Amino acid sequence: MFDDIFGTCYISEKEFFDKLNIDQSLIKQMKTNSESIKNVYLQNIDMNTKYIDEYTKMRISAIKSFDNYFHMAMNSYGSFLSQFNGFTGDQKNS
Repeated sequence: MFDDIFGTCYISEKEFFDKLNIDQSLIKQMKTNSESIKNVYLQNIDMNTKYIDEYTKMRISAIKSFDNYFHMAMNSYGSFLSQFNGFTGDQKNS
């Protein structure tokens, strides 16, 4: 079915351009230009996809680093507070 549709469209397009009497070299140049533009767009899409992937990985890494830092800080604070409470408790009992 798709082959029939594509074939019909191709024939209609060819007949349309044949009726316009456009120079074949101009049509080939237009095709070359459109292929070039298409390739540039595809490269840009690919580069943007890679950029977004790397940016996302960087943000996740930053969040994990902050999480690790915060856990270490809370553990240190808890340890300090425990030692401080022990120190002040010893002085109250004396």
